[in-house]
Amino acid sequence: MDGMRGWWHVVAVVVVTLCWGRGPRFADGFSCVCSLSECEELSEEDCPGEETVWDPCGCCRVCARVENEPCGGPYGFHGSCARGLDCVVAAPATGKAVQDANSEGVCTRESR
Repeated sequence: MDGMRGWWHVVAVVVVTLCWGRGPRFADGFSCVCSLSECEELSEEDCPGEETVWDPCGCCRVCARVENEPCGGPYGFHGSCARGLDCVVAAPATGKAVQDANSEGVCTRESR
């Protein structure tokens, strides 16, 4: 019986070690805790572009980004552009198109 008790300690250490190894990977993510009481009372007239959009968490209304303002970024942290604007990510020096949804861009007039 004493041998079994020692074995459980080994199993517990292995389980804790495996879980601990996963921790930092999840800690790097974006976590939303939505509390409507923390949302600012905001009307479209309060915004430079007179338009509101949902924040990255989908919890609160925030001002839409206007021309030449930063947009996108990791988890959409820099916000969404107003209607008629695109979040344009500058191409890197390689000239290849950017497909990274987490890249920061600039709100730019849609090209017609």
